[in-house]
Amino acid sequence: MTTNEIEQLNVNTESDDLKPRASDGDERLKFRDTIPQIVASCAINLPVIHAGINLTFSSILIPQLTKPESDIQIDLDSSSTVASIVTVSTALGALVCGPLMDRYGRRRLSTIICIPFIFAWLLIALSRNLYMIYVARVLSGIAGGLVTVALVYVSEISNPQYRGMLLCLNSIAVSFGIILTYFLNIFFSWRTMSFIFAFIALITIVIVMQIPESPCWFVSLSRERSNSKALASIEWIYRRRHLSTFYYHQLINSEKLREANFQVATAADVGKRKSLVAKLVKVLKQPQVYKPLIILLFIFLFQQASGSYILIFYTINIFRNLSSNFTERINENMALMLLGGLRLVVSVIASGLSRKCHRKTLLYISSLGMMIFIFIAGTLVRNMDEFSNGRDFLNFQIPSNDSLKVNEIDMAYQLSGQQQQQQEYKEVYLLISILCYISFSSLGVMILPWTLISELFPIEVKGKMSGILVLIAYFFMFFAVKFFPYSLNMYDMEVMFYLFAISSFAFCIFVHYFLPETYGKSLNDIQEYFTTKATQQRH
Repeated sequence: MTTNEIEQLNVNTESDDLKPRASDGDERLKFRDTIPQIVASCAINLPVIHAGINLTFSSILIPQLTKPESDIQIDLDSSSTVASIVTVSTALGALVCGPLMDRYGRRRLSTIICIPFIFAWLLIALSRNLYMIYVARVLSGIAGGLVTVALVYVSEISNPQYRGMLLCLNSIAVSFGIILTYFLNIFFSWRTMSFIFAFIALITIVIVMQIPESPCWFVSLSRERSNSKALASIEWIYRRRHLSTFYYHQLINSEKLREANFQVATAADVGKRKSLVAKLVKVLKQPQVYKPLIILLFIFLFQQASGSYILIFYTINIFRNLSSNFTERINENMALMLLGGLRLVVSVIASGLSRKCHRKTLLYISSLGMMIFIFIAGTLVRNMDEFSNGRDFLNFQIPSNDSLKVNEIDMAYQLSGQQQQQQEYKEVYLLISILCYISFSSLGVMILPWTLISELFPIEVKGKMSGILVLIAYFFMFFAVKFFPYSLNMYDMEVMFYLFAISSFAFCIFVHYFLPETYGKSLNDIQEYFTTKATQQRH
Protein backbone atom coordinates (compact mmCIF):
# COMPACT_ATOMS: atom_id res chain seq x y z
CA MET A 1 0.00 0.00 0.00
CA THR A 2 1.38 3.44 -0.95
CA THR A 3 2.06 6.33 1.41
CA ASN A 4 -0.81 8.36 -0.09
CA GLU A 5 -3.22 5.50 0.51
CA ILE A 6 -2.09 5.23 4.12
CA GLU A 7 -2.52 8.96 4.68
CA GLN A 8 -5.99 8.76 3.15
CA LEU A 9 -6.85 5.95 5.56
CA ASN A 10 -5.63 8.04 8.48
CA VAL A 11 -7.70 11.00 7.36
CA ASN A 12 -10.79 8.83 7.04
CA THR A 13 -10.39 7.15 10.40
CA GLU A 14 -13.28 9.10 11.90
CA SER A 15 -15.59 8.39 8.99
CA ASP A 16 -18.81 6.63 9.95
CA ASP A 17 -18.28 4.16 7.15
CA LEU A 18 -14.97 3.07 8.61
CA LYS A 19 -15.82 3.02 12.29
CA PRO A 20 -15.42 -0.46 13.77
CA ARG A 21 -18.53 -2.58 13.59
CA ALA A 22 -18.86 -6.21 14.64
CA SER A 23 -20.38 -7.06 11.28
CA ASP A 24 -17.25 -5.83 9.49
CA GLY A 25 -14.85 -7.78 11.68
CA ASP A 26 -15.74 -10.65 13.96
CA GLU A 27 -18.88 -11.89 12.19
CA ARG A 28 -17.18 -12.07 8.80
CA LEU A 29 -14.02 -13.68 10.12
CA LYS A 30 -13.53 -17.20 8.80
CA PHE A 31 -11.11 -19.81 10.04
CA ARG A 32 -8.84 -19.34 7.06
CA ASP A 33 -8.52 -15.68 8.05
CA THR A 34 -7.04 -16.75 11.40
CA ILE A 35 -4.35 -19.04 9.96
CA PRO A 36 -1.71 -16.24 9.88
CA GLN A 37 -2.51 -15.47 13.54
CA ILE A 38 -2.13 -19.14 14.47
CA VAL A 39 1.18 -19.35 12.60
CA ALA A 40 2.50 -16.18 14.26
CA SER A 41 1.35 -17.34 17.71
CA CYS A 42 3.02 -20.73 17.30
CA ALA A 43 6.23 -19.08 16.10
CA ILE A 44 6.39 -16.55 18.95
CA ASN A 45 5.89 -19.37 21.48
CA LEU A 46 8.86 -21.40 20.22
CA PRO A 47 11.23 -19.73 22.74
CA VAL A 48 8.76 -20.68 25.48
CA ILE A 49 9.67 -24.34 24.86
CA HIS A 50 13.03 -23.59 26.50
CA ALA A 51 11.19 -22.44 29.64
CA GLY A 52 9.78 -25.96 29.93
CA ILE A 53 13.22 -27.43 29.29
CA ASN A 54 14.63 -25.20 32.06
CA LEU A 55 12.13 -26.61 34.55
CA THR A 56 12.86 -30.27 33.90
CA PHE A 57 16.50 -30.35 32.75
CA SER A 58 17.79 -30.68 36.30
CA SER A 59 15.71 -33.83 36.77
CA ILE A 60 17.72 -35.64 34.08
CA LEU A 61 21.04 -33.84 34.67
CA ILE A 62 21.47 -34.51 38.40
CA PRO A 63 21.07 -38.32 38.23
CA GLN A 64 23.70 -38.51 35.46
CA LEU A 65 26.14 -36.36 37.43
CA THR A 66 25.81 -38.65 40.46
CA LYS A 67 27.10 -41.65 38.53
CA PRO A 68 30.66 -42.73 39.48
CA GLU A 69 31.88 -42.43 35.87
CA SER A 70 30.69 -38.80 35.57
CA ASP A 71 33.55 -36.34 34.90
CA ILE A 72 31.70 -33.74 37.02
CA GLN A 73 30.80 -34.87 40.52
CA ILE A 74 27.93 -33.39 42.47
CA ASP A 75 26.82 -33.42 46.11
CA LEU A 76 23.54 -32.61 47.83
CA ASP A 77 24.17 -28.88 48.14
CA SER A 78 25.35 -28.39 44.56
CA SER A 79 22.50 -30.51 43.17
CA SER A 80 19.91 -28.32 44.88
CA THR A 81 21.73 -25.24 43.53
CA VAL A 82 21.69 -26.62 39.96
CA ALA A 83 17.95 -27.19 40.25
CA SER A 84 16.97 -23.98 42.04
CA ILE A 85 19.29 -21.31 40.64
CA VAL A 86 17.30 -21.14 37.41
CA THR A 87 14.20 -19.98 39.32
CA VAL A 88 15.95 -16.91 40.77
CA SER A 89 17.36 -15.85 37.41
CA THR A 90 13.97 -16.46 35.77
CA ALA A 91 12.45 -14.02 38.25
CA LEU A 92 15.02 -11.39 37.27
CA GLY A 93 14.28 -11.94 33.60
CA ALA A 94 10.54 -11.58 34.14
CA LEU A 95 11.10 -8.36 36.10
CA VAL A 96 12.91 -6.60 33.21
CA CYS A 97 10.80 -8.13 30.46
CA GLY A 98 8.27 -5.28 30.39
CA PRO A 99 10.69 -2.40 29.83
CA LEU A 100 12.68 -4.38 27.26
CA MET A 101 9.66 -5.39 25.19
CA ASP A 102 8.38 -1.80 25.23
CA ARG A 103 11.74 -0.46 24.08
CA TYR A 104 12.78 -3.01 21.46
CA GLY A 105 9.49 -4.53 20.37
CA ARG A 106 7.82 -7.85 21.01
CA ARG A 107 9.17 -9.79 18.05
CA ARG A 108 12.67 -8.36 18.28
CA LEU A 109 12.95 -9.28 21.95
CA SER A 110 11.74 -12.80 21.14
CA THR A 111 14.65 -13.21 18.72
CA ILE A 112 17.16 -11.59 21.09
CA ILE A 113 16.37 -13.94 23.98
CA CYS A 114 17.32 -16.94 21.85
CA ILE A 115 20.96 -15.76 21.96
CA PRO A 116 21.45 -16.33 25.74
CA PHE A 117 19.66 -19.66 25.30
CA ILE A 118 22.23 -20.66 22.66
CA PHE A 119 25.17 -19.62 24.83
CA ALA A 120 23.67 -21.32 27.89
CA TRP A 121 23.16 -24.69 26.18
CA LEU A 122 26.60 -24.58 24.56
CA LEU A 123 28.15 -23.72 27.91
CA ILE A 124 26.44 -26.72 29.53
CA ALA A 125 27.47 -29.00 26.67
CA LEU A 126 31.11 -27.92 26.98
CA SER A 127 31.22 -27.54 30.76
CA ARG A 128 34.19 -28.91 32.68
CA ASN A 129 33.05 -28.02 36.20
CA LEU A 130 29.96 -27.11 38.20
CA TYR A 131 30.59 -23.37 37.97
CA MET A 132 30.16 -23.44 34.20
CA ILE A 133 26.83 -25.22 34.72
CA TYR A 134 25.81 -22.60 37.30
CA VAL A 135 26.53 -19.75 34.88
CA ALA A 136 24.66 -21.53 32.09
CA ARG A 137 21.63 -22.10 34.31
CA VAL A 138 21.59 -18.40 35.25
CA LEU A 139 21.73 -17.39 31.57
CA SER A 140 18.95 -19.78 30.57
CA GLY A 141 16.88 -18.67 33.55
CA ILE A 142 17.09 -14.98 32.62
CA ALA A 143 16.11 -15.83 29.05
CA GLY A 144 13.31 -18.02 30.40
CA GLY A 145 11.91 -15.07 32.32
CA LEU A 146 11.90 -12.95 29.17
CA VAL A 147 9.72 -15.41 27.23
CA THR A 148 6.64 -13.88 28.88
CA VAL A 149 6.79 -11.44 25.96
CA ALA A 150 5.01 -14.13 23.93
CA LEU A 151 1.80 -13.63 25.94
CA VAL A 152 1.78 -9.91 25.20
CA TYR A 153 2.47 -10.44 21.49
CA VAL A 154 -0.32 -13.00 21.11
CA SER A 155 -2.84 -10.83 22.98
CA GLU A 156 -2.05 -7.92 20.64
CA ILE A 157 -2.19 -9.72 17.27
CA SER A 158 -5.00 -12.24 17.89
CA ASN A 159 -8.68 -11.78 17.14
CA PRO A 160 -10.94 -11.79 20.25
CA GLN A 161 -12.72 -14.91 18.99
CA TYR A 162 -9.50 -16.94 19.16
CA ARG A 163 -7.48 -15.01 21.72
CA GLY A 164 -8.19 -17.36 24.64
CA MET A 165 -7.18 -20.41 22.65
CA LEU A 166 -4.01 -18.81 21.28
CA LEU A 167 -2.92 -17.52 24.70
CA CYS A 168 -3.05 -21.10 25.96
CA LEU A 169 -0.30 -22.01 23.49
CA ASN A 170 2.09 -20.64 26.13
CA SER A 171 1.34 -23.38 28.68
CA ILE A 172 1.26 -25.98 25.91
CA ALA A 173 4.75 -24.89 24.80
CA VAL A 174 6.04 -25.29 28.36
CA SER A 175 4.55 -28.78 28.55
CA PHE A 176 6.05 -29.65 25.17
CA GLY A 177 9.50 -28.57 26.42
CA ILE A 178 9.08 -30.92 29.39
CA ILE A 179 8.13 -33.97 27.32
CA LEU A 180 10.82 -33.16 24.73
CA THR A 181 13.45 -33.30 27.48
CA TYR A 182 12.15 -36.65 28.73
CA PHE A 183 12.05 -38.05 25.19
CA LEU A 184 15.61 -37.01 24.27
CA ASN A 185 16.85 -38.40 27.59
CA ILE A 186 16.00 -41.89 26.31
CA PHE A 187 18.55 -41.66 23.49
CA PHE A 188 21.16 -39.03 24.41
CA SER A 189 23.39 -37.89 27.25
CA TRP A 190 22.93 -34.49 28.86
CA ARG A 191 25.79 -32.99 26.82
CA THR A 192 24.34 -34.13 23.50
CA MET A 193 20.92 -32.89 24.55
CA SER A 194 22.41 -29.46 25.26
CA PHE A 195 23.82 -29.28 21.73
CA ILE A 196 20.38 -30.19 20.37
CA PHE A 197 18.70 -27.48 22.46
CA ALA A 198 21.24 -24.90 21.21
CA PHE A 199 20.43 -25.88 17.62
CA ILE A 200 16.69 -25.55 18.32
CA ALA A 201 17.27 -22.03 19.70
CA LEU A 202 19.22 -21.10 16.55
CA ILE A 203 16.43 -22.33 14.29
CA THR A 204 13.93 -20.44 16.44
CA ILE A 205 15.63 -17.12 15.59
CA VAL A 206 15.16 -17.77 11.88
CA ILE A 207 11.48 -18.73 12.32
CA VAL A 208 10.54 -15.81 14.58
CA MET A 209 12.10 -13.33 12.16
CA GLN A 210 9.53 -14.36 9.54
CA ILE A 211 6.54 -13.03 11.49
CA PRO A 212 5.56 -9.35 11.76
CA GLU A 213 6.04 -7.07 14.72
CA SER A 214 3.00 -6.27 16.83
CA PRO A 215 1.03 -3.45 15.18
CA CYS A 216 0.05 -2.16 18.62
CA TRP A 217 3.71 -1.63 19.45
CA PHE A 218 4.26 0.34 16.24
CA VAL A 219 1.50 2.86 16.98
CA SER A 220 1.88 3.07 20.78
CA LEU A 221 5.45 2.43 21.90
CA SER A 222 7.81 2.54 18.94
CA ARG A 223 10.00 5.65 18.71
CA GLU A 224 8.95 6.06 15.10
CA ARG A 225 5.21 5.67 15.85
CA SER A 226 4.91 4.33 12.31
CA ASN A 227 1.33 3.80 11.14
CA SER A 228 2.59 2.47 7.82
CA LYS A 229 4.51 -0.35 9.54
CA ALA A 230 1.50 -1.08 11.72
CA LEU A 231 -0.64 -1.37 8.59
CA ALA A 232 1.93 -3.70 7.00
CA SER A 233 1.75 -5.95 10.07
CA ILE A 234 -2.04 -5.98 10.02
CA GLU A 235 -2.05 -6.81 6.31
CA TRP A 236 0.18 -9.82 7.12
CA ILE A 237 -2.19 -10.91 9.88
CA TYR A 238 -5.40 -10.29 7.89
CA ARG A 239 -4.78 -11.10 4.24
CA ARG A 240 -8.17 -9.91 2.96
CA ARG A 241 -8.14 -6.18 2.23
CA HIS A 242 -11.43 -5.21 3.88
CA LEU A 243 -10.43 -6.98 7.12
CA SER A 244 -6.99 -5.38 7.30
CA THR A 245 -8.56 -1.96 6.64
CA PHE A 246 -11.16 -2.50 9.37
CA TYR A 247 -8.68 -3.62 12.04
CA TYR A 248 -6.23 -0.87 11.10
CA HIS A 249 -8.84 1.81 11.77
CA GLN A 250 -9.92 0.03 14.94
CA LEU A 251 -6.34 0.16 16.18
CA ILE A 252 -5.89 3.84 15.29
CA ASN A 253 -9.14 4.82 17.02
CA SER A 254 -8.17 2.89 20.15
CA GLU A 255 -4.78 4.61 20.23
CA LYS A 256 -6.36 8.06 19.90
CA LEU A 257 -8.68 7.30 22.81
CA ARG A 258 -5.78 6.05 24.92
CA GLU A 259 -3.74 9.18 24.22
CA ALA A 260 -6.69 11.42 25.12
CA ASN A 261 -7.16 9.63 28.45
CA PHE A 262 -3.45 9.86 29.15
CA GLN A 263 -3.42 13.62 28.55
CA VAL A 264 -6.34 14.08 30.95
CA ALA A 265 -4.56 12.05 33.64
CA THR A 266 -1.32 13.97 33.09
CA ALA A 267 -3.09 17.32 33.39
CA ALA A 268 -4.64 16.24 36.70
CA ASP A 269 -1.22 15.43 38.18
CA VAL A 270 0.45 18.72 37.17
CA GLY A 271 2.17 20.29 40.17
CA LYS A 272 1.98 17.11 42.25
CA ARG A 273 5.51 15.83 42.59
CA LYS A 274 5.95 12.71 44.64
CA SER A 275 8.82 10.36 45.20
CA LEU A 276 8.74 6.87 43.77
CA VAL A 277 8.34 5.35 47.24
CA ALA A 278 5.48 7.69 48.08
CA LYS A 279 3.69 6.80 44.86
CA LEU A 280 4.16 3.09 45.54
CA VAL A 281 2.83 3.40 49.09
CA LYS A 282 -0.19 5.33 47.85
CA VAL A 283 -0.91 2.65 45.26
CA LEU A 284 -0.55 -0.18 47.79
CA LYS A 285 -3.08 1.48 50.11
CA GLN A 286 -5.80 1.03 47.51
CA PRO A 287 -7.99 -2.03 48.26
CA GLN A 288 -8.10 -3.01 44.57
CA VAL A 289 -4.31 -3.34 44.74
CA TYR A 290 -3.33 -4.70 48.16
CA LYS A 291 -6.19 -7.21 48.38
CA PRO A 292 -5.41 -9.10 45.16
CA LEU A 293 -1.71 -8.84 46.05
CA ILE A 294 -2.25 -10.62 49.37
CA ILE A 295 -4.57 -13.20 47.79
CA LEU A 296 -2.11 -14.05 45.04
CA LEU A 297 0.83 -14.22 47.45
CA PHE A 298 -0.94 -16.93 49.46
CA ILE A 299 -2.03 -18.74 46.29
CA PHE A 300 1.55 -18.90 45.02
CA LEU A 301 2.75 -19.98 48.46
CA PHE A 302 0.28 -22.88 48.56
CA GLN A 303 1.12 -23.68 44.94
CA GLN A 304 4.77 -24.31 45.82
CA ALA A 305 3.93 -26.07 49.10
CA SER A 306 1.72 -28.53 47.21
CA GLY A 307 4.83 -29.96 45.55
CA SER A 308 3.74 -29.74 41.91
CA TYR A 309 6.89 -27.92 40.77
CA ILE A 310 9.19 -29.91 43.05
CA LEU A 311 8.26 -33.10 41.22
CA ILE A 312 9.31 -31.52 37.90
CA PHE A 313 12.78 -30.59 39.14
CA TYR A 314 13.52 -33.90 40.90
CA THR A 315 11.45 -36.43 38.96
CA ILE A 316 14.03 -39.19 38.53
CA ASN A 317 15.46 -38.83 42.04
CA ILE A 318 11.97 -39.12 43.54
CA PHE A 319 11.17 -42.18 41.43
CA ARG A 320 14.44 -43.85 42.45
CA ASN A 321 13.84 -43.11 46.11
CA LEU A 322 10.35 -44.56 46.07
CA SER A 323 11.65 -48.14 46.16
CA SER A 324 14.86 -50.05 45.55
CA ASN A 325 13.14 -52.03 42.78
CA PHE A 326 10.74 -49.36 41.53
CA THR A 327 12.82 -48.36 38.51
CA GLU A 328 13.59 -52.00 37.73
CA ARG A 329 10.01 -53.22 37.60
CA ILE A 330 8.70 -50.02 36.02
CA ASN A 331 10.85 -48.59 33.24
CA GLU A 332 12.14 -45.21 34.34
CA ASN A 333 11.97 -43.61 30.89
CA MET A 334 8.47 -44.95 30.37
CA ALA A 335 7.36 -43.30 33.62
CA LEU A 336 8.93 -40.00 32.57
CA MET A 337 7.30 -40.09 29.15
CA LEU A 338 3.94 -40.85 30.74
CA LEU A 339 4.41 -37.92 33.10
CA GLY A 340 5.38 -35.50 30.32
CA GLY A 341 2.69 -36.77 27.97
CA LEU A 342 -0.05 -36.47 30.57
CA ARG A 343 1.05 -32.96 31.45
CA LEU A 344 0.90 -31.94 27.78
CA VAL A 345 -2.53 -33.52 27.19
CA VAL A 346 -4.02 -32.07 30.37
CA SER A 347 -2.63 -28.62 29.51
CA VAL A 348 -4.48 -28.77 26.19
CA ILE A 349 -7.66 -29.89 27.98
CA ALA A 350 -7.29 -27.12 30.58
CA SER A 351 -6.91 -24.58 27.78
CA GLY A 352 -10.26 -25.63 26.38
CA LEU A 353 -12.00 -25.82 29.74
CA SER A 354 -10.80 -22.35 30.78
CA ARG A 355 -13.03 -20.88 28.06
CA LYS A 356 -16.17 -22.46 29.51
CA CYS A 357 -15.56 -23.25 33.19
CA HIS A 358 -15.26 -20.97 36.19
CA ARG A 359 -11.73 -20.38 37.45
CA LYS A 360 -12.62 -21.43 41.00
CA THR A 361 -14.26 -24.64 39.78
CA LEU A 362 -11.09 -25.67 37.96
CA LEU A 363 -9.00 -24.82 41.01
CA TYR A 364 -11.31 -26.86 43.27
CA ILE A 365 -11.07 -29.91 41.00
CA SER A 366 -7.33 -29.50 40.57
CA SER A 367 -6.40 -29.04 44.25
CA LEU A 368 -8.77 -31.72 45.59
CA GLY A 369 -7.59 -34.19 42.96
CA MET A 370 -3.98 -33.48 43.93
CA MET A 371 -4.82 -33.94 47.61
CA ILE A 372 -6.55 -37.30 47.05
CA PHE A 373 -3.89 -38.90 44.85
CA ILE A 374 -0.81 -37.66 46.72
CA PHE A 375 -2.45 -38.88 49.96
CA ILE A 376 -2.96 -42.28 48.30
CA ALA A 377 0.69 -42.23 47.21
CA GLY A 378 1.77 -41.50 50.78
CA THR A 379 -0.36 -44.37 52.09
CA LEU A 380 1.14 -46.76 49.54
CA VAL A 381 4.63 -45.65 50.51
CA ARG A 382 3.83 -46.32 54.15
CA ASN A 383 2.54 -49.84 53.46
CA MET A 384 5.34 -50.98 51.15
CA ASP A 385 7.64 -53.33 53.04
CA GLU A 386 10.87 -52.73 51.16
CA PHE A 387 11.14 -49.00 51.69
CA SER A 388 14.34 -47.85 53.24
CA ASN A 389 13.69 -44.95 55.55
CA GLY A 390 16.37 -42.32 55.74
CA ARG A 391 17.74 -43.20 52.31
CA ASP A 392 20.08 -40.59 50.85
CA PHE A 393 17.97 -38.62 48.35
CA LEU A 394 20.81 -37.74 46.01
CA ASN A 395 23.26 -40.62 46.13
CA PHE A 396 20.86 -43.53 46.05
CA GLN A 397 21.74 -45.68 43.07
CA ILE A 398 19.88 -48.47 41.32
CA PRO A 399 21.28 -51.74 42.64
CA SER A 400 23.59 -53.73 40.40
CA ASN A 401 22.56 -57.10 38.96
CA ASP A 402 24.60 -59.01 41.58
CA SER A 403 23.11 -57.11 44.47
CA LEU A 404 19.66 -57.54 42.97
CA LYS A 405 20.18 -61.31 42.96
CA VAL A 406 21.23 -61.22 46.61
CA ASN A 407 18.23 -59.05 47.44
CA GLU A 408 15.93 -61.42 45.62
CA ILE A 409 17.32 -64.38 47.62
CA ASP A 410 16.86 -62.47 50.87
CA MET A 411 13.36 -61.45 49.85
CA ALA A 412 12.50 -65.08 49.10
CA TYR A 413 12.93 -65.89 52.78
CA GLN A 414 10.86 -62.90 53.83
CA LEU A 415 8.04 -62.72 51.33
CA SER A 416 5.91 -65.40 49.76
CA GLY A 417 5.12 -65.34 46.05
CA GLN A 418 1.73 -63.79 46.73
CA GLN A 419 3.26 -61.09 48.89
CA GLN A 420 5.82 -60.27 46.20
CA GLN A 421 3.02 -59.95 43.67
CA GLN A 422 1.14 -57.61 46.00
CA GLN A 423 4.30 -55.55 46.39
CA GLU A 424 4.61 -55.18 42.62
CA TYR A 425 0.96 -54.14 42.36
CA LYS A 426 1.49 -51.48 45.01
CA GLU A 427 4.38 -50.04 43.02
CA VAL A 428 2.23 -49.85 39.91
CA TYR A 429 -0.56 -48.20 41.91
CA LEU A 430 2.01 -45.79 43.32
CA LEU A 431 3.08 -44.74 39.82
CA ILE A 432 -0.55 -44.31 38.77
CA SER A 433 -1.23 -42.16 41.84
CA ILE A 434 1.72 -39.89 41.07
CA LEU A 435 0.71 -39.55 37.42
CA CYS A 436 -2.86 -38.66 38.47
CA TYR A 437 -1.47 -36.12 40.93
CA ILE A 438 0.57 -34.52 38.11
CA SER A 439 -2.48 -34.52 35.81
CA PHE A 440 -4.68 -32.73 38.32
CA SER A 441 -1.95 -30.19 39.09
CA SER A 442 -1.73 -29.33 35.37
CA LEU A 443 -5.49 -28.80 35.28
CA GLY A 444 -5.42 -25.67 37.40
CA VAL A 445 -3.00 -25.24 40.30
CA MET A 446 0.08 -24.96 38.08
CA ILE A 447 -1.32 -22.70 35.35
CA LEU A 448 -4.27 -20.61 36.58
CA PRO A 449 -2.46 -18.58 39.29
CA TRP A 450 -0.30 -17.05 36.55
CA THR A 451 -3.35 -16.04 34.52
CA LEU A 452 -5.04 -14.53 37.59
CA ILE A 453 -2.29 -11.88 37.74
CA SER A 454 -3.60 -10.36 34.51
CA GLU A 455 -7.21 -10.44 35.75
CA LEU A 456 -7.17 -9.24 39.37
CA PHE A 457 -5.07 -6.06 39.16
CA PRO A 458 -6.21 -2.73 37.70
CA ILE A 459 -4.81 -1.89 34.27
CA GLU A 460 -2.81 1.12 35.52
CA VAL A 461 -0.74 -0.99 37.96
CA LYS A 462 -0.89 -4.36 36.22
CA GLY A 463 2.61 -4.12 34.75
CA LYS A 464 4.35 -3.14 37.99
CA MET A 465 2.42 -5.53 40.22
CA SER A 466 2.86 -8.40 37.76
CA GLY A 467 6.62 -7.93 37.89
CA ILE A 468 6.63 -7.87 41.68
CA LEU A 469 4.41 -10.94 41.97
CA VAL A 470 6.34 -12.98 39.42
CA LEU A 471 9.55 -12.11 41.27
CA ILE A 472 8.09 -13.26 44.61
CA ALA A 473 6.53 -16.39 43.05
CA TYR A 474 9.87 -17.51 41.65
CA PHE A 475 11.55 -16.89 44.99
CA PHE A 476 8.94 -19.17 46.57
CA MET A 477 9.84 -21.73 43.90
CA PHE A 478 13.55 -21.26 44.62
CA PHE A 479 13.17 -22.02 48.34
CA ALA A 480 10.90 -25.00 47.67
CA VAL A 481 13.29 -26.55 45.13
CA LYS A 482 16.45 -25.63 47.07
CA PHE A 483 15.43 -27.13 50.42
CA PHE A 484 13.40 -30.13 49.29
CA PRO A 485 16.43 -32.53 49.19
CA TYR A 486 17.37 -31.54 52.74
CA SER A 487 13.77 -32.00 53.91
CA LEU A 488 13.64 -35.43 52.33
CA ASN A 489 16.82 -36.47 54.11
CA MET A 490 15.25 -35.37 57.40
CA TYR A 491 11.82 -36.91 56.81
CA ASP A 492 10.50 -39.91 54.89
CA MET A 493 8.90 -39.64 51.45
CA GLU A 494 5.65 -40.61 53.13
CA VAL A 495 5.77 -37.48 55.33
CA MET A 496 6.52 -35.24 52.35
CA PHE A 497 3.58 -36.66 50.40
CA TYR A 498 1.26 -36.05 53.35
CA LEU A 499 2.51 -32.45 53.59
CA PHE A 500 1.78 -32.00 49.88
CA ALA A 501 -1.75 -33.32 50.49
CA ILE A 502 -2.33 -30.91 53.39
CA SER A 503 -1.07 -27.97 51.31
CA SER A 504 -3.33 -28.94 48.39
CA PHE A 505 -6.34 -28.99 50.70
CA ALA A 506 -5.32 -25.63 52.20
CA PHE A 507 -5.09 -24.26 48.65
CA CYS A 508 -8.70 -25.33 48.01
CA ILE A 509 -9.99 -23.81 51.27
CA PHE A 510 -8.20 -20.51 50.63
CA VAL A 511 -9.56 -20.26 47.09
CA HIS A 512 -13.10 -20.93 48.33
CA TYR A 513 -13.11 -18.18 50.95
CA PHE A 514 -10.88 -15.47 49.51
CA LEU A 515 -10.54 -15.67 45.71
CA PRO A 516 -13.27 -13.85 43.73
CA GLU A 517 -14.60 -15.51 40.59
CA THR A 518 -13.30 -13.77 37.45
CA TYR A 519 -14.89 -15.87 34.73
CA GLY A 520 -17.27 -13.82 32.57
CA LYS A 521 -16.57 -10.62 34.50
CA SER A 522 -15.08 -7.43 33.18
CA LEU A 523 -12.04 -5.83 34.79
CA ASN A 524 -14.30 -3.10 36.18
CA ASP A 525 -16.53 -5.72 37.84
CA ILE A 526 -13.48 -7.30 39.50
CA GLN A 527 -12.17 -3.98 40.78
CA GLU A 528 -15.63 -3.06 42.05
CA TYR A 529 -15.67 -6.31 44.05
CA PHE A 530 -12.57 -5.26 46.01
CA THR A 531 -13.58 -1.61 46.48
CA THR A 532 -17.17 -2.47 47.47
CA LYS A 533 -16.03 -4.94 50.15
CA ALA A 534 -13.59 -2.36 51.50
CA THR A 535 -16.40 0.22 51.73
CA GLN A 536 -18.70 -2.25 53.50
CA GLN A 537 -15.99 -3.10 56.05
CA ARG A 538 -15.46 0.58 56.88
CA HIS A 539 -19.17 0.98 57.55
